[in-house]
Amino acid sequence: MKIRTLTLTTINKNDTNFSMKYLRSEKGELTLKTIVILLVLAVGGYLGWKMAVPFVRYQQVKEVFRNQVAQLKTAKEPVVRKETLKQVAELGVEFYTDDDYDDGLRIIREEDQPIIMEAEYEHMVYFIGGFEYKYVFYPQKVAKWK
Repeated sequence: MKIRTLTLTTINKNDTNFSMKYLRSEKGELTLKTIVILLVLAVGGYLGWKMAVPFVRYQQVKEVFRNQVAQLKTAKEPVVRKETLKQVAELGVEFYTDDDYDDGLRIIREEDQPIIMEAEYEHMVYFIGGFEYKYVFYPQKVAKWK
């Protein structure tokens, strides 16, 4: 039977092959620099998340517009309008309207011009401490055909 031996070595502070600046705190102590870096990363992550969500949703609305403008070539406008509003409502977006009879979605058809689908909506971002920021988006898609 063979016996394996385990050899433990220690690191000298004067060892030039190993950087001791990373092993300075042996008790798990946090330095002020580490706390500040973690705080900046946490705040940056929070703000990035809160500010990125509306832009992702805006891109999703633009994708719905792109798909629905393509449907206008073969389907009737009321059907496409209804489907567009349904898909946008599933995303949690409500278009801005001036009156109660308007759904906020504009489909513009002009002679010898491509069809345009456009709308306007707002998204409020609320932060800790009562701060708020309002985004106003104007999604628009122009058909590639007339």
